[in-house]
Amino acid sequence: MKLLIFSILFIFAISLNGQSLVQSEDMQIEAYEVDNSLFTKDKIWRGADGAASIDLENGKILWLFSDTFIDIQGTGKRSNSKMINNSIAIQEGHELEWAEISFYHKGTQKKPKGFCLLSKCTSRDYG
Repeated sequence: MKLLIFSILFIFAISLNGQSLVQSEDMQIEAYEVDNSLFTKDKIWRGADGAASIDLENGKILWLFSDTFIDIQGTGKRSNSKMINNSIAIQEGHELEWAEISFYHKGTQKKPKGFCLLSKCTSRDYG
């Protein structure tokens, strides 16, 4: 059941493709440096073009990312990156200034692969 729910949420997050569920002319979004710094500390995970988050209600947040840049040399540069289909992260703590985040993908640093290929996902992928 957890796999089914995760798969549906993952497909939904990917299908949004960066679009907001609610679009309003009055809505303004600003990026704060503290927000960005959480995602720039890792020298291997260099960013993704789509993201969704799910509060796991235990002090942790699950992040689902679509196309992801993985720096195969670990230099922290996107120019050294290989793109994979998806990745995930677990954020510990809700306060961004103090939160820690760990990124996950399959394969190795030199030969990264997406965390999950939907046609091959099993409950084993999610603990």
